[in-house]
Amino acid sequence: DGARERMEALLAIDPQRAIRTYQGELMASGIPAPLAEETARTLGKNQRALTNLILPDSGGDNELRSALFTGGAYIIGVIFPVLPYFLAPTALMALPFSILLAGLSLTVVASLVAMLSGIPLKEKVLEMVVLGFAAAGLSYGFGSLMRSVFGLGE
Repeated sequence: DGARERMEALLAIDPQRAIRTYQGELMASGIPAPLAEETARTLGKNQRALTNLILPDSGGDNELRSALFTGGAYIIGVIFPVLPYFLAPTALMALPFSILLAGLSLTVVASLVAMLSGIPLKEKVLEMVVLGFAAAGLSYGFGSLMRSVFGLGE
């Protein structure tokens, strides 16, 4: 991007100015002057590192990747509780299977989150399952309220 190119040009033309800029930022964050000076001088020898510290990468690729993973996770998360409604002969018969699959999905996701982040497994599973079903209950209640207020489905 343009700002990054300008910073790289500044480093090529006047590297001492970039080093002073970074040193000032370090001191403004509370780092003692001698340490800030030594750190800035050492990093000044590595133009790419100094540019990345002064002007971090925007992460556009990571944002797109995160968006795709999030969207995919939502789609997969919707498939499990909705699938029984396509397979069961009646909605009433599909409901318990939908609840079961939703609970299992929440448990699997909570287990993965707990293992990857070092959170106690039981605590995370309980939190996600309770919050997931509470959100579902509130959504159902809100839908029922709107149906009665607007006279829908009668």
